[in-house]
Amino acid sequence: MAVLKKTLKVVVLTVLLLLVLLIGVLAYVWMRPEVVINEKNLRWALQYAPESLKISWDHLGFKFESPDWTHKRIHVSAGNLCVSYTPLLHTCAPGISIDVAMAFTNWRPQLEQLREVTVEVSELTLNLPAKEEAPKEPQSLLPNLKLPAFAELMPQQLDFNLIGSLRLSVKNMRVNFPEGAPLLAQAEVVRQPSPLPSELNFDLSAQAEQEGSFAAKLQSNIDLNLQKLSIKGNAQVSTSSFSIATPLTATWGRDLRAQAKPLVRYGKIKLDPAVNLLWSDKELDITLGDIQLKNIWRKTSLRLQGCAIKSTLDSEKGYPAKAGLQCGLIVTPDKNRAGIKNVDTLLKATLAAHTQGKGASERLRIDGQAELTGANTFLQGQVRINGETEIKLQKPMEITAAKAAAEVHLRIPDFVVWKDLFESTPFAIPAPLHVLKGDVDLDLHAQLTDLDSPLSADATAQTRLSSKNQKLFVKAKADLETLGKVLKPQGLKVHADVILQDVHLQAPPLRLAIPPQVLPDKRFVMRKDLDITEEEKSASSKIPFELQWSVKIKTEKPVLISSNLLQSPVPIALDIQAQNDRKPQGKVMVQSFPFEFFRKKATVNNVDLIFHPDTVAPELSGKISYSNPEVDIRILLLGNTQRPIVNLESDPQLNQQQILSVLLFDKSLDELNEDEVNSTSNMSRAVSDGALGLFSLLFLSSTPIQSISYDPNSQSYTARMRLDDNTTFSMQSNMTEQRQFTLRRRLGGNWSVRTELSQEDDRADVVQTLLEWMRRF
Repeated sequence: MAVLKKTLKVVVLTVLLLLVLLIGVLAYVWMRPEVVINEKNLRWALQYAPESLKISWDHLGFKFESPDWTHKRIHVSAGNLCVSYTPLLHTCAPGISIDVAMAFTNWRPQLEQLREVTVEVSELTLNLPAKEEAPKEPQSLLPNLKLPAFAELMPQQLDFNLIGSLRLSVKNMRVNFPEGAPLLAQAEVVRQPSPLPSELNFDLSAQAEQEGSFAAKLQSNIDLNLQKLSIKGNAQVSTSSFSIATPLTATWGRDLRAQAKPLVRYGKIKLDPAVNLLWSDKELDITLGDIQLKNIWRKTSLRLQGCAIKSTLDSEKGYPAKAGLQCGLIVTPDKNRAGIKNVDTLLKATLAAHTQGKGASERLRIDGQAELTGANTFLQGQVRINGETEIKLQKPMEITAAKAAAEVHLRIPDFVVWKDLFESTPFAIPAPLHVLKGDVDLDLHAQLTDLDSPLSADATAQTRLSSKNQKLFVKAKADLETLGKVLKPQGLKVHADVILQDVHLQAPPLRLAIPPQVLPDKRFVMRKDLDITEEEKSASSKIPFELQWSVKIKTEKPVLISSNLLQSPVPIALDIQAQNDRKPQGKVMVQSFPFEFFRKKATVNNVDLIFHPDTVAPELSGKISYSNPEVDIRILLLGNTQRPIVNLESDPQLNQQQILSVLLFDKSLDELNEDEVNSTSNMSRAVSDGALGLFSLLFLSSTPIQSISYDPNSQSYTARMRLDDNTTFSMQSNMTEQRQFTLRRRLGGNWSVRTELSQEDDRADVVQTLLEWMRRF
């Protein structure tokens, strides 16, 4: 027991001796720190640093002052201090000055005042290594947007009264990335005098640039206390395609409130909207001032007015659980366009979101609605969209479920306004529709039931357009459906039903009595050139997805086509079906109307074009009738449009040559002279051989025919017409690839001038003019 007491006494005395020795050493270091902390000892310690770490300096000094034994002032200065940590970091600071006041209170050191911090960095290079992504646990991709109050992040034990002069400067900063151009930057922070000792005020200037990517610049003044951060300054960001320059004011206390008025340039677009931000742990609101987009199309401007996004954050996870959008859209057309006023519309949208499950099974469900409404003389309409979707929140993010529906109701109250808007553009309303007035309605309904189903839609359009001599009342219905799943569509299927309810159109003025233009019109393209153009165009503009389409066109009442050549409109009934992989089938039926044929009043009883799916050209079936007190003549149209057949019948029965003599010269065959007999005979043979078709007869019937000759071997005919007493015009054609036009003018005596145009499909046109002297014997 005595030995144990003696041993315990020795241990206690030893511990007390060590404690006194430690206190003595600490007291000595506190009173004489320069003995331990000096340049010599630091150089000795660097011998044991890793080889990748290199530290050098030209000057390194430590200065200690002791006003009394409880206070200490430390001043550290360095010149050309360089630190290299291969291969990640290299930096050099030409000057460093730090002045700190310490106190020993309650047996522990305490910062009394940070009198000065000045750091000038002339070079800073960071080499960022390529990231090696290690396997991670599935993480939610939902952003936590809850912004805490500034006081929750700021250490409340800080005392800004202890901070004196502060200046940090970094120049020639370079950040090298594993790929891409390096980032070059510089920054400077300088403390400014503050009216309140409890606040820290400093200026911050920084700029950064990455070649070929972006450039940024910031100049700001910052006020900082334990409860609030305030920023006021200017920022600029520019890339190869756009630039932003904005004044910025922000205050972060219990929430973040920011105001900016950025000047945005994107190509020829220039915007300067006011932006207001309110952000806290409960909400995130963004409000935009008016945004003016000038001359978006033909001097038309678009203004976004009072746009605001207001969202409520989820109390647990911080994502936007509810969000609403409201924005006014105002379109102002060119002031020179009469009758077109501002197009005012209002866009509203709401979203509601909530999560289901946790970890790898976490899903986000979103329900949303959107509505666009507006009404004026230009356009009246309403667009409504609602739907819901489910999204997997782990990488890779994917949509796992969705359904949606949309309704679109549009109305053009005054079609003339649209005609004026598109005038002198590639989208100009063509004649004769450009004179129509009235309204147009369009309704669209679209629906998606699930991701495994196609997106389907049906649309209905109704036109009620008319003018003094025209009408266009048409109703159309279309069904659309994507081929395959909606997220991976393989194509589109479209079916349309068009009902021509009441259509009456005015054809452009025509004058068939005047011979056709001899020289070719450059606006018309030869068939062989058109084929080449269509092949090149189809190769370059091929639709990148499958398109299945079908259309059905019917008439409630016959379409009426008026022409200056006809005494009454031509009634046409339609019943046609067409689709992308089949030839058209159905009928185009020209119904009965009076007609002048060879300057005689006749009647077109019917002309039907019958489209069969297994034929190249549509079948032709028609009848034109003419009657006088002596005979009833019927012209029957048979065959097809490529090889039409014209049959002539009469009651009482006459042969074809006799019928033509009545039609051409209004004489019986016995009353014709020799030239008229030859012309009648030639025309009869041309009609029988198919060299003269319906449209050739129609043209010749309106001309002053002198004679017609026909060569059965070449199946070509020549028709000569008298234009005046000294001028004749003749046409020669085999109705296929050869045509010749001759204009002859008598000059006087035996002299005349003759101009000929010869055309062949596979050769260039030949034009020649001859001066002739002719004498008959």
